[in-house]
Amino acid sequence: MRISFFFHTISSLKFEQIFFRLWFRLKSRFLQNLIRKQISRLSCPVDPPKFNLKPKCYGKIANQNLNERRFKFVNIEAEYEKNIFWNDPSKPKLWLYNLHYFEYLLPLTKEINADNFEYAQKLIKDWIEQNPVGRGNGWEPYPLSLRIVNWIFFYDAFHDYFKNNPKFKQQFLNSLYRQTAYLTHFFEYHLQANHLWANVKTVLFAGLFFGENKWIEKGVRWVKGQLKEQILDDGGHYERSPMYHSLILTDVIDLANLLKASNPDLNKNQPSLENFRKMLHEKAEAMLQWLNQLTHPDGEPALFGDTAFKVAPKPEEINDYYSKVFNSQNIYFEQQKIISLKESGYYVVRSNETYMAIDGGELGVTYQPGHAHCDFLSYEFSFKTQRFIVDSGLGEYLPSDLRNKARSIYSHNTLVVNGMEQAELWQAFRMGKRIKPEAVRFKTEPFPEFAGSYKNRINKKRAYYHQRFIRWQKRNMIVIKDIYRAEHLRSAENLIHPHPECLLEQTKGSILLKRNGIELAVLFDENEARAEIRDWFYTPEFGKVIPAKVIVLIPKDIQKGQMEYRLKPC
Repeated sequence: MRISFFFHTISSLKFEQIFFRLWFRLKSRFLQNLIRKQISRLSCPVDPPKFNLKPKCYGKIANQNLNERRFKFVNIEAEYEKNIFWNDPSKPKLWLYNLHYFEYLLPLTKEINADNFEYAQKLIKDWIEQNPVGRGNGWEPYPLSLRIVNWIFFYDAFHDYFKNNPKFKQQFLNSLYRQTAYLTHFFEYHLQANHLWANVKTVLFAGLFFGENKWIEKGVRWVKGQLKEQILDDGGHYERSPMYHSLILTDVIDLANLLKASNPDLNKNQPSLENFRKMLHEKAEAMLQWLNQLTHPDGEPALFGDTAFKVAPKPEEINDYYSKVFNSQNIYFEQQKIISLKESGYYVVRSNETYMAIDGGELGVTYQPGHAHCDFLSYEFSFKTQRFIVDSGLGEYLPSDLRNKARSIYSHNTLVVNGMEQAELWQAFRMGKRIKPEAVRFKTEPFPEFAGSYKNRINKKRAYYHQRFIRWQKRNMIVIKDIYRAEHLRSAENLIHPHPECLLEQTKGSILLKRNGIELAVLFDENEARAEIRDWFYTPEFGKVIPAKVIVLIPKDIQKGQMEYRLKPC
């Protein structure tokens, strides 16, 4: 690792991230045993009532074969005949995290019966017995946060079954209470973003469940602070990942769900909760509208940043959950034709047949770009509900060649000059120096037009300037024009990533993309550029790598400093 990478990464962090990184490690090393002992002596002091929560929506990854104890996460499958190996060293960290989330309990809440309760009871008992307080992956703050919420939803749905099993009920509630108490000692201030959000949301959620005033009071304050910091004025989550946005939106609805179902006496004792509930409603609606704009005609979100299918609930399912909790009409189809999500940096143009989403924003959050990619000035395009031009996906979360490539500028639909990245990428989530968007503008009349630019000085010897224009013309013709300058121009490659199901037919000045009987033409001036078709990949899900192609347009006269191509739906 280059020292400069580390320096430029550290220099972008908040002071509190550095401080709490050190404190977290010191606390884990020197105080964890004391905390474990204190937490292990705790017992649940209350008997939580049945709240009649609205069933929580979930991603497809939650559908697991619990009867046979067969689990499939990140496209890796495992089956356990007897006891589950909760901390299996042969499995990737993210696989184990998913195992500990217990999200697979949520589908059971749709069918309340003795068999489903028994499946879950065995798993929960096994987890409690094999995962003593503070030991193993399941006690790390993020999986701990998600599991607590999922257990509460399961308990509420199967409340009568717990009532008929008092011994297991007490074992369950004691563990749940201890998990929450332990979490309060290990907030992920050093990571911030979606991790810290999950921590504070969970403490408030559990506080409402247990009627624990100290968790409620602190939780409301923490959640308000994080919503103010993490949710932008346009409704987008500041990490700019549609997947994490969807997960956090679902969390906001979860809180409103439990608040609405809480004991009325609680609201009398906590008068600020009513205003807080209104705040959650406003945030949820703005976030849902944002998500709707970043949803393709196929019903799935754009794959910008770290986004994968099947992890978060589908937009339509989140919309349905929102409607049930807030008793509001379904706003899923209120998708505007042309919209500027300026704070997030996304710009969307939607017609009866076409859909384009453009990335014109910063590379994630300055102090937490772990889920950001080198995708400034990239875009995705659908025609007649079919995805034609796509983001390559997130790859995986291991520090690997696949992960590096997925975050690379080469996995996005933009111009690469002198072979340079838009940021210094290292390990799986780190980012050193990075470009800053400049002169981003978007107008709608007489036809939509986007423009944006940046200067890339990460490597001074290969430094360059890039400006992109995307203009709509009559009959859905879209023109993409790039202007670039550099003191030493060595190469320029304009990348276009077709969906892997597209068949490509190359002729002079044109590459025809065919998918399921629908056609899209990529047109260029053969006197100005030549086209190559290279091998690449597409990872729409964790661990799922699909062979794909990438179209590369290369200028015949690089010193001219500009390129242009057009997208023409056929």
